[in-house]
This record gives sequence, C-alpha cells and structure tokens, in this order.
Amino acid sequence: MNAALDWFVHKQSGIVDPALDIGFENWISSDPAHAAAYAELAGVWHDPELFSASQRHARQVDLRAVKPAYSVLGRKRAHWLSLAAAVVLFVGGYAAYPEIMLRWSADYRTVAGQMQNVNLPDGSRMLLNTDSAVELAYQGQHRGVRLLKGEAWFDVVHDASRPFRVAGHFGDVTVKGTAFVVRVEADRDVVALERGRVDVTRDGNAQAAVQLVPDQMVTVDEQSISSIEPFEPDEMLAWREGRIAFSGKPLGAVLGDLARYYDGRVFVLRRDLLSVPVSGNYRTDDAAGAIGSIVTAVGGQIDTLPGNFIIIR
Repeated sequence: MNAALDWFVHKQSGIVDPALDIGFENWISSDPAHAAAYAELAGVWHDPELFSASQRHARQVDLRAVKPAYSVLGRKRAHWLSLAAAVVLFVGGYAAYPEIMLRWSADYRTVAGQMQNVNLPDGSRMLLNTDSAVELAYQGQHRGVRLLKGEAWFDVVHDASRPFRVAGHFGDVTVKGTAFVVRVEADRDVVALERGRVDVTRDGNAQAAVQLVPDQMVTVDEQSISSIEPFEPDEMLAWREGRIAFSGKPLGAVLGDLARYYDGRVFVLRRDLLSVPVSGNYRTDDAAGAIGSIVTAVGGQIDTLPGNFIIIR
C-alpha cells in the first residue's frame, strides 16, 4: 500500500515525467497485488463525499512533517500528497469507537494516557488504565462493576456474603476478596490474578467456572474459556507503574498496546513489520517516542502529521 500511495500521488499530480510513467507501468504490471492496491486507493479517491471531506481536511496537513516520496516535491504535487494523506486519515476515522454511547453509560472513564484511582462504595479499590471505562453495579447485596472498555486492576475488600463481580464483554469474574486485572478487547476478555482466588465464567454458567490461583490468566471469547496459562507479573502489571513491558511480542500487538496510550491515530502501511518480534520496556507517558524507537529498530519509518497522526511505512 505504501508504494501504491506513492504512485497514486504521482499520477494525480499531473506532472509529466516519462521515466516515472514507465516505472509506474512496470510496477503495476509486475504483480496483481500492486494493481489491486492501486485500484483500492482509486476507488476511495473517487468517492465524491469522501473527496470533498478530504479536501477540507488537507488544508490542515503540514507537508513539512511528511517525508516526500521523491527528493523534490513541487507545490502542485505537495497539494495532491496532502489530499492523499487526508483520505487515509478520513477513512480511518470511520472505525472510531462510539464515544457518545460510552459516556452515557460510564460512571468512570479515562482518556488516552490517563490512569485513575477509584475508591469503590464497599471500600474496594480500582485503578483504571488508559482509555478505559466502567459502570458501577452496586445495589442491595450485589457489588461490582461492568468493564465497558479498556483495562482495570481491582483490590477487593473481603466479604464472604457479598461476592464482587466484574462483567466483561464475554465473561464474568467473581471474587470474595483478592487482587486481579481484567482487560476487554474486541474479541475477548483477559483475566489475570495477582493475589487470592477468582472464578471465571462465560454466559453465567457457574458449573463451568474456571478457578485461578496467583500468576495465572485466562481469556474468554464468545465460544469458550481458554486453558489456564501463567503470566509474568512484571510485564502484565507494568502499566500500574506507568510502564509497558514486553518480550518477544509481535510488533502489531505491541503497537496495539501503545496506541491505547497515544492521543491520536496510528496507521501501518508496512504490514510486513507487524509479525516481527520485539522486546522492550518503555514509559507509557511517551507513547509516540516508544512507537518511533521500536519501529525504527525494525527498519520502518515514521511520518507524523498534525493532529497526532502517525503513519508507519
């Protein structure tokens, strides 16, 4: 997609360059995937509503922050590059989380890069990680929360008569007094136990509950609960100390984690980099710096656009 974007900008610029035109024909005919990528960009580009919106957004794009595809960019070519970048950004915006609905439901929420300590009504403690939201569920003999988004650590006050429950997207965690982490993702919930004991269920099926002991974790999706696995507390819980730690983790997964701490959007054009294993320990309050360092180390390049957009190529 990176090469397709470069060639698309050239073709739209109107610049007459026979050598580049020959290069384009050689590139697009050399691989069916090249033609498909170019056609995808062209389809997006010629959508009237999207093109109009991208023109408005392009006025805000500072091309000095973008590394040019070629050594010299004329004013007209720079205009087309700004429009192409705007289309990429505008299309990506369609995937934004429905924040309005989240705000209506959440009792507590954090934005990117923020954490929040919360004293719950029963004396238990909750630490919300970045870009997270919870809804309280305290009524009568019931105590607990519904994790709407993100991740939270809980230190639950013991009360044998009133179990504490955390509801995720796919599973439920029930405890009487313990410390644990729950993270909800698009396709699964992750539960990791630091101290005490927890029961993890799916669809409220207590008969099929999975019980964890310290330093164990499971994931829950729409089909099942995974096998119990050990986890490394120094990595899994590093975020409580304002760090993010990983060892031999695919770059794609690491970028997904770091993006939660970044107040902007990250677009990856170099898809081949996503499977590269990386290791490191970085501060969560400088997610952009961490992304730049890791991507550079694996041979990628970073373009930063106004509005906190990062393009990896």
